[in-house]
Amino acid sequence: MGIPGPVDVQTGEVVRPPNMTGWDGENVARTLGAVLHGAGFTAPVLVDNDANLGALAEWKFGELRGCGDLIYIKAATGIGAGVLLGGRLHRGVSGGAGEIGHISINEQGPLGRSGNPGSLESYAAAGVVLAKMRGRLHRYPGTALSEDSRMSDLTRLSSTDALARELWAEVGRHLGVAITTALNLFNPSAVLIGGQMAAAGEPLLGAVRQVVQERAMQVNRGNVSITASTLGQGIGVLGAGVMALELLFSPAGIGQLTRVSLNSVAVNSVAVNGAALKDGGFPRNSAALGNSAAPENSLSLPNGVSPQQDVSLQNSFPGPASAWVEADHGGSRAPPVLPKSRPTVPALSSTPGPTSVSRVQTRSVSPIPSLTEDFS
Repeated sequence: MGIPGPVDVQTGEVVRPPNMTGWDGENVARTLGAVLHGAGFTAPVLVDNDANLGALAEWKFGELRGCGDLIYIKAATGIGAGVLLGGRLHRGVSGGAGEIGHISINEQGPLGRSGNPGSLESYAAAGVVLAKMRGRLHRYPGTALSEDSRMSDLTRLSSTDALARELWAEVGRHLGVAITTALNLFNPSAVLIGGQMAAAGEPLLGAVRQVVQERAMQVNRGNVSITASTLGQGIGVLGAGVMALELLFSPAGIGQLTRVSLNSVAVNSVAVNGAALKDGGFPRNSAALGNSAAPENSLSLPNGVSPQQDVSLQNSFPGPASAWVEADHGGSRAPPVLPKSRPTVPALSSTPGPTSVSRVQTRSVSPIPSLTEDFS
């Protein structure tokens, strides 16, 4: 679950969020977990800052997928950043890293919601920008904006309306100053701007890039790309999925992956009880059962075993981990190679045939893959 404010990721507790009045000290993970447990769900509840989830999503699913050193900035009601360094999310000691909206860009400036004078949010948060728009309407009699205009109107008119262009140029300059600080601290290869304000597009991004070129050190600006996120409103869900994988492939979660029974789990919409597997040719990287010759990276099993017996796979999850299989072949044992990709299961015959499923045991011979590997 993503929270638009500081979160202690170890406890799931919200810590003095400037833009979430009344939420200080609320343990979202514990409260939501209790509700789900009461409804019969026992899965753990994971909570993190929404900008952190955005950084994880960009790393695994964005246009710069696989980029291990990036900063994702969510610019909306508040402004926060998720910082990825060396393929790992940098949360800090207690989860407070990335609060770029509370960096002071003018020490004599107005107070922001966090109480810091001249913070980035006091100049460039969504509410501040809309207030500036309303205060300048009288200076632009031909503008298409009005007192009732929302952020969606302001972003839609970013390239065509003079007042909108002026506002986005200002926002871009303020963002650029804060981003320059982040570049000089972390030297990432990419900065991606998301959130509702990113829809302003080039009038915003162009101003950010100009300030970065003027203010950042050459070593930190020379190879950095500054673009808008393309993952849309679902970016938080994608990031939450990556965080769930991080738990699933940890020592605490790996037990859920260690045994799969085809009697109780449908794999590729195939059920095993009472049906016999067809003989014949099988595609590459699939399990060939029966009398036919097993192709490369496949598994050949003998006849004569009841189809009600389980096929149990241990550590058979997607990823680079390798394994070897012991299978009965008329009294002999052979070690065929499992494919690295998820194997496809051959179709089942509706009529009982001569081929049945025998016992398969797998044994892992490589360590559990880390999140630096690609599980998407």
